Amino acid sequence: MKYAHNVYWAKNPVQDTIDNNLEALEFDLVYRMLDGKIYCSHSYRPLPCMYYGKLEKYLSEISEVKEKIKYVILEPKTFNPFLMKPLYELLYRYKKVMPNFIYVMSVQYKKGPHQWLRGLWLKIFFKRYRRTGYFR
Repeated sequence: MKYAHNVYWAKNPVQDTIDNNLEALEFDLVYRMLDGKIYCSHSYRPLPCMYYGKLEKYLSEISEVKEKIKYVILEPKTFNPFLMKPLYELLYRYKKVMPNFIYVMSVQYKKGPHQWLRGLWLKIFFKRYRRTGYFR
């Protein structure tokens, strides 16, 4: 699969992905507890204006061109348990609009102190939400 990695850095990420004939986009996710929003970024930032944008904004753009993009790769960068429910609810809402769409949850297994936490977060997320059939 060819996909746009960290495409949210671009000015028009969804259109750039389509223009380059790619079938998927990848977003790094950070949950900001202060406002309960899921942002695209490699790391937590203190102010909302320091993020690249909200995941919901990008999913809305993708839903308008749903026949051109097949997958969205999501990679949580913060493994906050409070991220699980809002992420599921957001993806579920767009799954109704894009019924043949597949979300791919991704975790980089780099050696380090957070390696076990990333795996545990995904196991818990899938245990809770995989039965819906919306995630791979």
